[in-house]
Amino acid sequence: MESEMPRKYYAPVHQSLIQPVMIAGVPRQFAFINWTTAMAISFGMHMPWIGLPLGLVLHIVVARITKNDVDWMTILMRYLRQPIRLET
Repeated sequence: MESEMPRKYYAPVHQSLIQPVMIAGVPRQFAFINWTTAMAISFGMHMPWIGLPLGLVLHIVVARITKNDVDWMTILMRYLRQPIRLET
């Protein structure tokens, strides 16, 4: 039996259900790791001239990558979880 739905049936889906959570244009997980590491270098090791520029440059690079492909972080995490070589 065929369903009685109209041919052009659209269901509205909110974009927040589809897209990952971003903080300043980068994935949330990366933003937390990046800025926590930058602050640890800046304040913990007393080298703000290294930690802050490094964190800022990494943030800008990742924001540009994310602008081209939103799901790159998910793909990278899946790749890193795979075994290095396949068992035969």
